[in-house]
Amino acid sequence: ETQTVLSIHTFIRLVKACIQMKNHPAAEAAERFVFDWMMNFHRQGRLDKTPMGNIFGMAIQAWVNSWHPSSGKRAEILLGTMEDMAREGTLPFPIAAPIYNTVVKAYAIHGDVENARAIFHRCMHAFKQGNESARPNVFLWSTLLDACSKSKNPDAWKVAENLFAAMQKKPQKWNPQGSTQHNHLQLHHQRLCQIQAAPKGRTLAAGNVQGL
Repeated sequence: ETQTVLSIHTFIRLVKACIQMKNHPAAEAAERFVFDWMMNFHRQGRLDKTPMGNIFGMAIQAWVNSWHPSSGKRAEILLGTMEDMAREGTLPFPIAAPIYNTVVKAYAIHGDVENARAIFHRCMHAFKQGNESARPNVFLWSTLLDACSKSKNPDAWKVAENLFAAMQKKPQKWNPQGSTQHNHLQLHHQRLCQIQAAPKGRTLAAGNVQGL
């Protein structure tokens, strides 16, 4: 009996529809489409050979677009599933920086600096362990600063200042495209000034302010 072979593009269309709906049930559906249905087809050899890296990030983006209070945690759970698969050798591609950036964004939209920064460190660890595609880029730094700008924490500007200083120390390491780096650093400086000008909310523990 001939089994049906599906194209990844079928799942991409489904997940795109979920992203556009921008709600909690749609994000849950996107998660099922990718991590349950699509991966089942992949394990059964019933999926075409189209590279599947982007669709995982799209499923996480559906959580970002949902604006649900748990979107950061749900995105992190999906990242953890991918990291487990990578360790087991069942993920057919390395987890790249844009995937980590999307998870950081899921926390950033709620101003959750501490969890956003924790995901950044996971990206950094993956890069140091030899995953070249996980090299932190200027977009990841930008999303971290966005988390600071949305935080209700009066000390978030200190975290942002440390981030901005670190970016300027090793710009070529994070983004070798000089002109792009310069433009983004200017944007980050503007954001840092906005964060410093409008602190509000609760106070970070002193230990959480230092470094990155």
